[in-house]
Amino acid sequence: MKVFLNERSIPEKAIDPQEIYIALNKLIHIAANIKKISNNQQIKRDRDLKNKEVLVGQSLVEYIIALGNHPDPNRKKVKALFLELFAKAPFLSGFHDDNQTITDLQGQCLKYSCFDDASACRTGAAVISAEVTGQPTDLYISIKSSMFGQRKILNISNIDQLNNMLWVYQSNEKHEIPKDFIVDGEIYSAMQLSNDEAQRVLSNGVMIGKCVFNKVGGQWYKFHCHEKNIYHGFPITVKTPYKDFSSAHILFEEIQSNEDGQLLEELLVIRNRE
Repeated sequence: MKVFLNERSIPEKAIDPQEIYIALNKLIHIAANIKKISNNQQIKRDRDLKNKEVLVGQSLVEYIIALGNHPDPNRKKVKALFLELFAKAPFLSGFHDDNQTITDLQGQCLKYSCFDDASACRTGAAVISAEVTGQPTDLYISIKSSMFGQRKILNISNIDQLNNMLWVYQSNEKHEIPKDFIVDGEIYSAMQLSNDEAQRVLSNGVMIGKCVFNKVGGQWYKFHCHEKNIYHGFPITVKTPYKDFSSAHILFEEIQSNEDGQLLEELLVIRNRE
């Protein structure tokens, strides 16, 4: 999925510099780890975010530059990381002009924000948000766009939340099969991929229902969760299509291959689905 920095979540005109540091530092950790679910794609942010007045009388970029003179060496070290995430490209494009609308479900305008770009992502989008007291931390944020309809955007605001979402491949004897077997018209075969290859296939699949599907080189793979966020999987051949597989099939017919990392059904726009 595509990932964006939620500029609206960053505190504005705060009194305590420590509040800003904690919020930005947590975002840095989330940004470093979210690449595991977004296939290492860069995070897009608002071009004007650097000018946001995060402390009374001090913009975000001014605050970051001032860290270079901080007596704490750890704060000096994060200065470059802060500049990279909060002040440099890639920037948002913006899709909604003066004749278009995009709002949250309460009617608040979201034009020119991260949600403007996120709404246009067919394969789903996530925003990383600062975890600030008093702000909503819902896992999904719903928006309404005159161009793209109503969409759900994944909202990641802490590292534990992100870690629980990572799909981890694990091969073990309990789930190995010596020969093909058929279940409800679906042929399961022995996994021929290495653990690293299987992890890449899993990490670029789409979760539909309770399973993750992917199609690589003409071969379909299906992964089942057997413990928290840990999965095992098989190459499959489907003789009798069923609802979840059909949804995955339609998606991959449209996008051909997935290079956007983990995809979630509730975030997708799947056309021609009955």
